[in-house]
Amino acid sequence: MDKRREKERDVGRRNGLSAAFFEKQEGKGLLSMLAVPFLGVMAGLFARAHVVFGTYPLALSLLAVVRGNPLPVWLGATVGAFTMGRNGFVHMLSYVLLMLLRLLFSHPKHEDEHYFDELPQLQITAVILVGVGMGTWQIVAAGLTTYALLYAAASVVAPAICAALFTGVFAAELRPDDLLGTRRYAAGEVQYAGLSPLYVQVGMLTLCCAFSYALCFYHLFGLSLGYMAAAFFSLFIARRWGAMRGCVAGMLLGLSVYPSYAPVFALLGLGAGALFPYGTGYALTLGVGGATVCASYFGGAVGLLGIIPETCIVSLLTWPLYIKMNKEGVPHSVTEEGPCDRAVSYAAEGVMQRRRDDGRQLHLISDALLAVSDSFRREGQSEELPDVADYFAVCDKVCNKFCPSCKNRDLCWEGERPGVSAIGRIAEQLGHSGTLRVGEVTFFPAYCTEENRILRAIRTEAAVLCGGKRRSAHSTQIAAEYMMMSRLLSEEARTSGMEDAPNGELAKKIKKRLAELSPQLADAAVFVRGEKHPSVTVGTRAIEILGDTVDEIRVICEQESDFLFSDPCFEEINRVGTLRLSARPRFRAHAVSAVLSYREGEVSGDAVSWFESSRDDFYALLSDGMGNGRRAARASRLSCIFLEQMLSAGCSVPHTAEMLHHLLRGRSDESSATLDLFTLDCMRGQTSFLKCGAVPSYVKRGDSLFRIRTKTPPIGILKDYAGESVSFEIQDGDIVVLLSDGVTPEGEELPWLLQALHDELTGDLQRAANRILSLAAQKSGSEDDRSIVIIKIEEEMPMENKNLEEESAAS
Repeated sequence: MDKRREKERDVGRRNGLSAAFFEKQEGKGLLSMLAVPFLGVMAGLFARAHVVFGTYPLALSLLAVVRGNPLPVWLGATVGAFTMGRNGFVHMLSYVLLMLLRLLFSHPKHEDEHYFDELPQLQITAVILVGVGMGTWQIVAAGLTTYALLYAAASVVAPAICAALFTGVFAAELRPDDLLGTRRYAAGEVQYAGLSPLYVQVGMLTLCCAFSYALCFYHLFGLSLGYMAAAFFSLFIARRWGAMRGCVAGMLLGLSVYPSYAPVFALLGLGAGALFPYGTGYALTLGVGGATVCASYFGGAVGLLGIIPETCIVSLLTWPLYIKMNKEGVPHSVTEEGPCDRAVSYAAEGVMQRRRDDGRQLHLISDALLAVSDSFRREGQSEELPDVADYFAVCDKVCNKFCPSCKNRDLCWEGERPGVSAIGRIAEQLGHSGTLRVGEVTFFPAYCTEENRILRAIRTEAAVLCGGKRRSAHSTQIAAEYMMMSRLLSEEARTSGMEDAPNGELAKKIKKRLAELSPQLADAAVFVRGEKHPSVTVGTRAIEILGDTVDEIRVICEQESDFLFSDPCFEEINRVGTLRLSARPRFRAHAVSAVLSYREGEVSGDAVSWFESSRDDFYALLSDGMGNGRRAARASRLSCIFLEQMLSAGCSVPHTAEMLHHLLRGRSDESSATLDLFTLDCMRGQTSFLKCGAVPSYVKRGDSLFRIRTKTPPIGILKDYAGESVSFEIQDGDIVVLLSDGVTPEGEELPWLLQALHDELTGDLQRAANRILSLAAQKSGSEDDRSIVIIKIEEEMPMENKNLEEESAAS
């Protein structure tokens, strides 16, 4: 067990249920925050709950068993004691005495011990001693009467019994996912801190009954809180542990709140528990319906109105909770696994935990970037530049500032209204050219005395408006970039999660084949994780057999998974031998390229590159900037550098290409380029071509030639990204050719090129690339840069075929 789990266990031992709720557990933050006040409120309610012969044992029992941090419970019980009248002071003293006894019993004697972490036997002893003191006080105060003796006996027995039952909950190291039934236990992990599951369940039921009983004296808007609690716990237990336990729980909860209605709650738990496997809606609807009929039978209209509203309200409010709970209605019990299974699980757990942590962190970063993107997008939801209507509003605003004080105002704004005509023509000029020169404007009437001031003010306001619009457009661009980054991180987190997922079906197949391989491997444990890069771990006590059957085990794994596997790694854990195999690339790619400028001495506007990513993907790309020379070269090289850096890090092709599109769109020089990207999954042999305005590519297989083409615009031209991807099944020996439009213009059939691809791609690929560009310079007639990338695909032989070849060579 790793250090993280040991630390959690230590916290659980010290703090029990309270610490399990106080610690934030993987998405259970709300439960964590509500646990502290909830325990205090429960103690306050328990303090006023009379049980038998005038005793109040529930608050004492709760205070006795809470581990690690009983202060909230003590405060809640003390507040509840204030409302008990003259006897409240005595109960407050009993709570103080119990805390002192627990401090005494739990005094640390070693460094690894803590206060309020005593054994359950000492907790029960402490509550018995306090009960003896309470009984003695009653006998002294009331004399040796029958009631006083019964009170004294109940003060000793009732708290002890309740504390013993509550211990089943607070000493079981429960977590929120334990209560919801969603926790998965690792191989060999102890459930409920070694306590019997039945004992824990009885303790939980006792606590639920006590809480429902304490609430039965309170009402909210005429609704009984005790009935609502009993209905909730009946449905909860039925959903969590099945129909029979739900029926028993409903009966006991009904007896605790109102004995006459015990069959109603029992029928509610039984009916809902039986129907939960078929759907939460069916279970709640029919369960409440059965309880309604039962309530009508036992209590008539009074019984129906007295219990059914609470049950219906609880069902509706808690419906989402039941959906999230364990669907089987049974706890995830610990699987009895042998030492081989535990060793294999231990060997893989450290790596898997790191992967899970990385995935969660990536999800958090992705969510943050997405939120930033939304903020920038909302800020920049406007046109890129102002239109005529925007400029007209600016002119009207300025005129309203200067014209009211002018003596000629009526001449401008009445009759033919020359002032309106003037600002309309100014707005049109600004909308078309975006500039306004004061000395060249002759739109105003000759009698206007404020013409120059008005024009200067309009020019100033127009500049402010235009600057704001550009900032908004810039914000929109930033929003798009943040959204792309968020998608990239989200995709990375999803991919990491896929590599973390176990593959139980493949593990079963390998285990079956191992049993057929050798009887000594019949009890071997097999653990498989990952989708694109699967890893297989085999554990067995027959350590010597692993070394003798390494090749056979590799062959079995390759046959069942259709992956190739690297040399194994051996490790011995607790006298169990483990053999770990990791998938390795099945295909390899070799690439060459050639680039020829349309004019000697000029910079080529084409850029080519090929590389491998961290996820064993091979990429080859060719980008042609629009035009020639340095401007075209900037766009194509920027595209190559961006794609190489992002794809090498393992980012997905669609999101990376879309992000490049927005990057080119945001440049001030309106850059654009064609993009021809070839992708090879070296693990599985899957290939794809991503084309944005690129000319056809070719795949040569033997004497056959396949053409790959799409009709898409270059990247960075349109407002929205419009790249298109084409998948292709690759085989051993295939040759892929990427070309620029300087070699083969789009839409043209060039017989010489097809003949050259058929004849030249047989020997030295670099020589073939140079030869094809030379032929293009002679025959294409295009005044454009020319470039070519040639990739040859080779498939590695599986272990089984290698063994057959070696045997054939030996014979």
